[in-house]
Amino acid sequence: MRQSDEIISEIVSQRQPVLIKQGPASSWPLIDWDIIAFLKSGQDIVLEGVRWQREPVFVLGREREKGGMLGSPKDTPLLYVNTTMMEFLRSIFDPSQYLYMTGELSWLEAAIGTLGTKPAPATASPRQDWRAFRYIEPSLRDELEDSDEGEIWRPMVWLSHPGVVAQTHYDPQHNFLSQLQGSKRVLLFPPSEPNMYLYPHIHRSHRQSQLHLEKRENKSAVNSEIFEVVPKAMEVVLNRGDTLYIPPYWHHRVESLTMSLSISVTSPAALEAAFAEVYWLSVPFGKFAESSEGRKVAAKLYLGLLLHRLDLESNLTLKRFSQELYRDRFRPLYPEEWMDRRRGGMECPGFPGEGSKLAEHIKDTASSLEEVVVSAVTKLNAIDVPVQLKKMFLGDY
Repeated sequence: MRQSDEIISEIVSQRQPVLIKQGPASSWPLIDWDIIAFLKSGQDIVLEGVRWQREPVFVLGREREKGGMLGSPKDTPLLYVNTTMMEFLRSIFDPSQYLYMTGELSWLEAAIGTLGTKPAPATASPRQDWRAFRYIEPSLRDELEDSDEGEIWRPMVWLSHPGVVAQTHYDPQHNFLSQLQGSKRVLLFPPSEPNMYLYPHIHRSHRQSQLHLEKRENKSAVNSEIFEVVPKAMEVVLNRGDTLYIPPYWHHRVESLTMSLSISVTSPAALEAAFAEVYWLSVPFGKFAESSEGRKVAAKLYLGLLLHRLDLESNLTLKRFSQELYRDRFRPLYPEEWMDRRRGGMECPGFPGEGSKLAEHIKDTASSLEEVVVSAVTKLNAIDVPVQLKKMFLGDY
């Protein structure tokens, strides 16, 4: 019999979502946890930091802030409540409430065993053999060899009411999602899909799609002029004991069909590491600190060089790329008429005339910008990156 790590490596190598029917998760103890019998016995669990709202779709927001996580698509304040498992179940029958909770697996296991207390989380789980879904890409093994297990993997529990939806988004890691109680429907879209209408990278809900697929039958709710193309999804239903592998940067929308208990195990991806290295490259814009016009021109030159070197598609100019970026990621938030009213003073400056002080300064520093561009492109070309994913990266960058 082959080792589990060989099977996981083979699954990951396909670079496609893979549904594992009744795999390792089907033998985990939580599969057989009878929540009703547990509560009837007089025991209960304290649930802290449960997300509560009056509509079913939860959107990732404030991710960069401490404690930031899922919120409402209407950008209304998300309420966090402390409750018990008994109250969590009772509130299922109230159509005005949707509850969604996430926490570390070790906490849930300890809470079950200690009747309602919340001990300090420990990544090592004595009961669910989540390590069967760990994965380290060969190119990252040397870098992660001496890392603590808890720094690389953190199995997370997802507990949700029926109807709760995690809005379409992507994760930059390898993700194995196991269903322990109830069932979920997952819609999947490949990184090559050009019509995901992601929020801008600077937005609080970056990595999320602005297109709410649950509204696609309601023509008044989906602006066809903005969302010109609704992408087609691959659909998977996860039942008790099933595990779904979701590759890095695959967009997915997750809907709880019943009350649901799931576990996700994520592993770092080489592509995520490569993007991070490029993000943190030091670009010598400080040489243009004397004037805002100089910084704008330098940024325009740098991005133009980067776009040219990446060779995304023929005749893709910086202007056309910027127009596509606005159309797909900014226009749903900032319509053209809104932009027109605020366009004054926002035009990108042209390159300075020959012989000007700024033009000479740019000539003297262009080589240092070129060096950073070469380094960035070399890092990106070292791994196989789909063109659409390169465009997404450049749009974020």
